[in-house]
Amino acid sequence: MRDDQERRARKPATHAQGEGEGARARADDGSTGDPWYDSLTLLDDEYMALFFRNAVECAQVTVATIIGRDDLTVTSVRTHVDIPGAAERSAQLDVLARDERGRAYDVEVQRDPRGANPRRARFYASTLDLAISRKGTRAAELPDAWVVFVCEGDGLGRGLPRADVKRCVAQDGGAFGDGSHVVYLDATRLAAQPAGEHRAQGAGVSAADARQRQARPSLADLMHDFTCSDPAKMRIRSFARRAREMRSSGEERVAMNEVKERMLREAREEGIARGLEQGREEMGAEVARRLAAAGMPAAEIARLCDLTSEQVGAILSRPHPAGGKA
Repeated sequence: MRDDQERRARKPATHAQGEGEGARARADDGSTGDPWYDSLTLLDDEYMALFFRNAVECAQVTVATIIGRDDLTVTSVRTHVDIPGAAERSAQLDVLARDERGRAYDVEVQRDPRGANPRRARFYASTLDLAISRKGTRAAELPDAWVVFVCEGDGLGRGLPRADVKRCVAQDGGAFGDGSHVVYLDATRLAAQPAGEHRAQGAGVSAADARQRQARPSLADLMHDFTCSDPAKMRIRSFARRAREMRSSGEERVAMNEVKERMLREAREEGIARGLEQGREEMGAEVARRLAAAGMPAAEIARLCDLTSEQVGAILSRPHPAGGKA
């Protein structure tokens, strides 16, 4: 989710690039020839938004696997959904899926676990309620809603690969039953588990229905594919197919190239502003740090910033002036 102060502009793709024989060959093996693009995973929110856009099959796999139910059908999926009026300013949901009963699932990716703290979870849950409520909706008609944090690390800070958060009555421990659910997933830890591990079994799924449960990917499989940049190594067929489409589609490539150019431009502009005070050398270092923080490979940073690989390595290994490393 992004609010007005955090959101980055996204330009619509306006043209498609021609593909030569070499480009088509790279697409066949899941490579684009662009190190930055080839390094993207579903933990990169702009890439994830394009990946899930109208990809109902992938959303179905994601929701059914996380919730642990095979008796639901995802009927719609939208990405980067703007919700006006949330907390007196607009907010944005990363991926919003709905099923045949109207239940809503908001999937948020967080590279920095600090962005998934409990207060943020409360804010996202209230924003989701705004997104699914129509004018005149009675409280009793509100559908169940899930906010799912997919974090690069332990977002809740309790050492759990998965944490399900639900309200309960303190005195007897019974469920409060308001239909609001929050799930925290440590993608890095779950992805490291063997294929098929950590298979969720949600309420409403019979223990006797083992064959149907086994047909559903496990959380380990799902999180492996969320953190995997190579379609050839993905475990879920629909994810691998969509990842290849993302690399072969001219429209998707153009959209991500615009993201890349915007990131570079913004990093340069911010670096220039700081550079007025810090000097030319530190300005270049600041640009390199910001591009690295955005997930760009060192070789690509060196090319774009007109630096050597050794210079980039030295910059990123130095403590950041604001504290810590870049």
